[in-house]
Amino acid sequence: MDENEPASSPPESPVTIQPLSSPCAPPSSPYLEPLSSPVREPISSPPQRSRSSSPLSTPSPHQYKRKKYETFDPVPDPTKKYWPPQEDDDIDVYVPDENQLEGIQQDYDHQQQNNFAQQYVLTSSSEESSSSSSEDAVDSESSSEDGSVKSSSSESDSEKSENGLNDSDDSDSNEQFSPKVYDGCSLTVDEGVLNMMDLFVKHKMEKVQIGVFEMKCPLCYGDSHKFYQLSVSDQIRNLFENHGLADLMDKYAAHRLELDLNILTDLCDGSEFKRAKIHEPYSLTLLGHTDGISISDSSDVSLWPLEYVIAELPPSLRFKFVLVSGIWIDNSKPYLNTFMKPFVKELQDINRDGGVKWIHPKSKEEMCTSVSVAAFAVDAPARALLQNILSHGGKHCCNICEQKMKKLPEQPVLPGVKKSTRRRVFTFEEEASTLRTAERMDVQGKEARRRQEQEAGRSKLTTIRGVRGISVAAELPGCDRSTMVFPEYMHLLLCLVKEFFSLWFEKEGPWILKDYQDIINSYLESIRVPDFVTRIPRSTEKFHQWKANELRSFVLYYSVIVLRRCMKEEYFQHWLLLVLSLYLLLQDTVSPIDISRSEIMLQLFCRDFARLYKADYFTYYVHNLLHLPLTVKRNGPLWSNSTFQFESFNGTFAKFIHGTKNQGKELVNNVRLTIGVEVLKARVNNSHLSDDQHSAVEFRGKVKKYVFTDREKLLLSSHNVKTSVQLYFRALTKGQTFATSIYQRQKKRNNFTVCYVNSYDERVFGEIKLFLESPGNVKMALIESFKVNHLRSFHHTDSGMVIKHIIPIEKTDDIHLVEISKLLFKVIRINDFVCLRPNKYEVNL
Repeated sequence: MDENEPASSPPESPVTIQPLSSPCAPPSSPYLEPLSSPVREPISSPPQRSRSSSPLSTPSPHQYKRKKYETFDPVPDPTKKYWPPQEDDDIDVYVPDENQLEGIQQDYDHQQQNNFAQQYVLTSSSEESSSSSSEDAVDSESSSEDGSVKSSSSESDSEKSENGLNDSDDSDSNEQFSPKVYDGCSLTVDEGVLNMMDLFVKHKMEKVQIGVFEMKCPLCYGDSHKFYQLSVSDQIRNLFENHGLADLMDKYAAHRLELDLNILTDLCDGSEFKRAKIHEPYSLTLLGHTDGISISDSSDVSLWPLEYVIAELPPSLRFKFVLVSGIWIDNSKPYLNTFMKPFVKELQDINRDGGVKWIHPKSKEEMCTSVSVAAFAVDAPARALLQNILSHGGKHCCNICEQKMKKLPEQPVLPGVKKSTRRRVFTFEEEASTLRTAERMDVQGKEARRRQEQEAGRSKLTTIRGVRGISVAAELPGCDRSTMVFPEYMHLLLCLVKEFFSLWFEKEGPWILKDYQDIINSYLESIRVPDFVTRIPRSTEKFHQWKANELRSFVLYYSVIVLRRCMKEEYFQHWLLLVLSLYLLLQDTVSPIDISRSEIMLQLFCRDFARLYKADYFTYYVHNLLHLPLTVKRNGPLWSNSTFQFESFNGTFAKFIHGTKNQGKELVNNVRLTIGVEVLKARVNNSHLSDDQHSAVEFRGKVKKYVFTDREKLLLSSHNVKTSVQLYFRALTKGQTFATSIYQRQKKRNNFTVCYVNSYDERVFGEIKLFLESPGNVKMALIESFKVNHLRSFHHTDSGMVIKHIIPIEKTDDIHLVEISKLLFKVIRINDFVCLRPNKYEVNL
């Protein structure tokens, strides 16, 4: 036939289309036909095999949902599949006979997707077109002059010829009935759906595999996108222009000029903060943090703020001026590489543009502030995510060094007991392992990424010395990938001390203290602590519920006194090493000698740990003790870089969420309010109080009736004080609340054991018995003094180090009348010992 000759007119019976009743099938359309179907001879009505007395001419719709197939030997491979009857069906099933197989075989490659999406019977065809080969059909479908795939026709060739339309007419395109998948795409939506159906049939996919697919994040595979970004530059500008940040930085910088450069007193003295510091006026060096905050007890949704504090501010005000760069709200943890990207880009833009521009509130000059980030104080999982290395428990999981963990030997499996997995543990090495460096980690990350691309599809993730790939946080200005995280001591105590509790009270061994647990519990519950210790001691029966501040108090104050009579001497001496080294690193000022001593004691502690408690318990947290002295060198004393204060701020943060819907938006709108409240508190408590106002004394609670003893009367007369003076229970001064020993309302607290200065300018300890106010407005305290017995001090036998913050005392009959200004601070009294705080900053934890 001449190619220009019109096609033969269609037969009387047009093409009949029976749409498939399936949720995956495209909408039925009178214009939908098989894609580029070759024309063949008409096939007579198929024979039907009936399982009932009355055969059905049309199969039931649910017939096409079957997943099993039957095969017949005479049927060629591509056409041997058909829907078999099920047990609960009373319908006819179409089975092709051998005479029809040849024609079906020719059309199979072009009609497979249509056979799944719709059942149809071709009742018209031209005898001439039936001789066309399947190769011509393939060429007409897959190739064209311009290299694009042609759209399937919406009408048969015979209908086109009858209407006088040629193949190049756009009006004949299927696009007018089914739109393109996207602009410029050669496939229509109907064609795409049919192609997917073809894929499902070809691979015999189950129903669960072709269900609704949820969009997932390609990085964290989470289905949530609830992430809010806040402008850090706007917050910095607001703090400088409206909250006096410049004046506070100037005062603290002037104060620091008077300090010894060899003594570590704050974050700014750490080597990493000195390195990251941009030496420009009013430049900021930040310490970052993120952690989950539970919003509601009845919901799994948690809040993850990405927040920063300014190292150039004094410690007492640092956590009042907090910057928040992002908020993640979801029931899963954030993927930190994704979470950090907006903040990284913003800081890079700020420094590239010369800094954040703001107007000085006093001089009215335009200033510029550059920003850098020195480190992040986060827990162990977040440290691994920030550095993009293996988490704790991995082969090379240490954030500081490259020491390799070793697998424990396999244990024999007892009958009826499930085989346990082999755990990895660290070992103590006399020679320190290689410390991580940014250059090595970058090379290792690139090599790991290259191997991952080469070995795509492997279930095991390729790492080099624990490094998994690149780190987004390392792109922050001032950030060093190898030093930007460190063993933060709050989370370290939280995990380490609970491990010891588990050994002492749950694990069998020479260290067991289970028989003494009741004695220990009663001792702990009898302790009355001052108000700067937020949580009172409680029983070890529920030590799994203890908070980090409770564990900190146990280690520093209670443990030495409580365990001295219960624990074996060898184990007690070993525990003293930990207590003493932690106290040295938590002091207000840490000297190089303190760091050297703590380093030696922690090495002794870790060396003897495997011998005393078995190597099986030498975990990631025990190993991190070895890096605490290095952490102090890099980031200042432990109290300055801990997350205790961050947790306190997060508690204030969560209070500004009141509703149950749109919590993220509500919190974003209240961020400035949250920070403003904290700044105002700081101003009221510090900035706007003069020295006289700060040292002023306010008495509360008058004593209505009290009988002085003869010794007390004699003491009062020696100071020209009459017994008719007004007496009080409590006194407020220097930001502290002192109470008397006769104050009965505080039964769980001891706010009357104090350190004060006597008439010889010596620091002594005693108990406040009364507060007095004479007619001349002289405010004094009547104190029963203690005597220190240094012979009973705790000390480590091998090193000779004395624990100076736990002081043995003895009661005396001496009483003193002391001016209120001579009161220094409250101490923790535990029977015949008093305990001193390591620093003045960690209060109300």
